[in-house]
Amino acid sequence: MNSAEFVQLVRAFLARTRPGRHLYVWSGDEDSLLSTLRDSVIHHLDLYTVAASLAQLPSDDEAARRLLRRAIIARLDELMQTECAVPQILVVTGHLLLLRYGLGLTAFYDHFVSDCRMVILQVPNDELNVATVPDLPDYICFQPGADIIALQRMLERPEHLITK
Repeated sequence: MNSAEFVQLVRAFLARTRPGRHLYVWSGDEDSLLSTLRDSVIHHLDLYTVAASLAQLPSDDEAARRLLRRAIIARLDELMQTECAVPQILVVTGHLLLLRYGLGLTAFYDHFVSDCRMVILQVPNDELNVATVPDLPDYICFQPGADIIALQRMLERPEHLITK
């Protein structure tokens, strides 16, 4: 889906409740996303801030995953309104933590996304400094855009990836 189609979808979502689970991945900078959503009531969730608020992230990946998942769910519960009188949009940044700890998208699907709640994962399309790639050690296999591919595979509907 391109950004113009997404703008139309958001307008329709804000106009009335739409059946389905609305979770999207926006590939692009946050400013362009926010300008697309300018007429909306937007909540923001920065996963790096959630992780930083934890007293200590365990060194064991499984324990860290559980702790981070609980913290994300607690934050989602704080953001949710009990009634769906007004559609809610949540913009989530810090997607790399989801991938790093294997959290997937279930916390959002299970605890926020609904007919009247939309989640948009904002993934910056940072420019790769190609000059550094030849200097990487041989054991590192670098794949540009791997995070977008991984997130798209996690989406219930792969067409919910928004690109320019």
